[in-house]
Amino acid sequence: MYRRPDIALVIALAGFAASWAVLSVYGGITAAPWLQQTIDLVVISAPAVAAVFVAVVVAGRPGFWRRVLVVRGSDLLLGLGVGLTARALVEVVSPTTGSLLAGFGGASLGGIAVLIVGAAIVTPIVEELYFRGLIVPAVAEASAGAGRIVAAVTSVVVSTVAFVALHYIASNGAASWPALIGPAAVSVGCGILFLLTGRLGGPIVAHVVFNAIGVALLIW
Repeated sequence: MYRRPDIALVIALAGFAASWAVLSVYGGITAAPWLQQTIDLVVISAPAVAAVFVAVVVAGRPGFWRRVLVVRGSDLLLGLGVGLTARALVEVVSPTTGSLLAGFGGASLGGIAVLIVGAAIVTPIVEELYFRGLIVPAVAEASAGAGRIVAAVTSVVVSTVAFVALHYIASNGAASWPALIGPAAVSVGCGILFLLTGRLGGPIVAHVVFNAIGVALLIW
């Protein structure tokens, strides 16, 4: 997928560092709830999205997007299975508690809508583009000399460590280790799906299902 996986990895690292910096220092803005949530979503997503597009342009092979964005029926079924399995694991180990609507008044329906769409749809897509569309194939191809199995395991481990680390940073260090089982399960499942299919359809479906159920539980 990348003709120069080494360059793609450097770009991925830059994107990770930028995301780390944004999550560490960005304090949000004061605005109408819907606008605040929209700007927060754009600012936090920007480093990962930029890294993916720069890597594809600079180091990607021709036809990259046509290959990874194709969605087949099997992707939908596999993604659904992985998403449900990961969510079930989380609810057994660390049940979802709290309310996603805390802090929103009755007049903040726009802010609530943006928050829900961002958490359940936009964020999973952005994260899959970056972690499975960039980090996993770049690491796998860069370490291909060690053998397919070693390269595959290495790519899943590296992407999972990075994925969990950013979620921990996003929580301001407040996330307990049981709470991080969710991101770890999603990352491993989506990483394996991507390696098996070479497409992002399955991972995106899995991630959306996982997050959407979590959002529903927080609203319920």
